[in-house]
Amino acid sequence: MGWTGQALDGSKYDLALQAVFGVMKGLEVLGRGAHAKYGLVLFSDSTEFSGWEGYYSLDKFKKLMFAGYQGGGTELNEQVMQKVLHRNKDRFLTLLISDGDIYNADASSIIKKYIDNGNDVVQFSIQGNTGFSNTIKRYGATIVPVNNPRHLAGLTLEKVAERYK
Repeated sequence: MGWTGQALDGSKYDLALQAVFGVMKGLEVLGRGAHAKYGLVLFSDSTEFSGWEGYYSLDKFKKLMFAGYQGGGTELNEQVMQKVLHRNKDRFLTLLISDGDIYNADASSIIKKYIDNGNDVVQFSIQGNTGFSNTIKRYGATIVPVNNPRHLAGLTLEKVAERYK
């Protein structure tokens, strides 16, 4: 996603950062921000999970968000994603933002487990339809094509507002 580490550099990763923080602000406006748990998963050459954190203690979340950028391939590690699922017993919304296909074969099976456990999954696909997005759509995920990456923040806010109004 090509990030320079500078705010507002216009890269896809910077736009993803804006989308994530926009979602958090949107939840605040809806009166839900302080009551939510937040977990961030970054996936590229490796998959990192911040752990689930409350609104007032987002240190690991923010550290991973700004220091975790890798810029490599796109692989979603099943073991890390299992941690995400098992460390939160409440239903949750998963927002996947990807600019390419997710290559490991077991990635779609973990997303199926999320959906089978009553969680909602929305993938924002900057690259268009991929094999991964087509598979998880069959499992019940919502796929949102992102034709213009600059629209990402608005699209994510729209989906969160639909879920939490």
